[in-house]
Amino acid sequence: MLASEADQRLEVTGIRAISDAHQKEQAEVLSLTGTLALYDNKPFFHVHVALGMRDGSGRGGHVFELTVRPTVELVLTAYPKPVRREIDAETGLPLLNP
Repeated sequence: MLASEADQRLEVTGIRAISDAHQKEQAEVLSLTGTLALYDNKPFFHVHVALGMRDGSGRGGHVFELTVRPTVELVLTAYPKPVRREIDAETGLPLLNP
């Protein structure tokens, strides 16, 4: 995604199978949600995933990188008002600033 396309806030949701690069095992995406905003004028994704493993166990956490196979279904919702992340003085975290 180009930086100019990130001028709007996006919410990301999706379902399908993915492969965890660290374990090389296919998993079912139970939930994939997140946002895209500008942080230091660059696109910044903050995405969480919940995975169902073949043995019935579950895993979840932040998505930094993933490989999808064979497909993934995503719904991207764009909002007209640009949103940026800015460092919150109290927490020191880059929080959404609508």
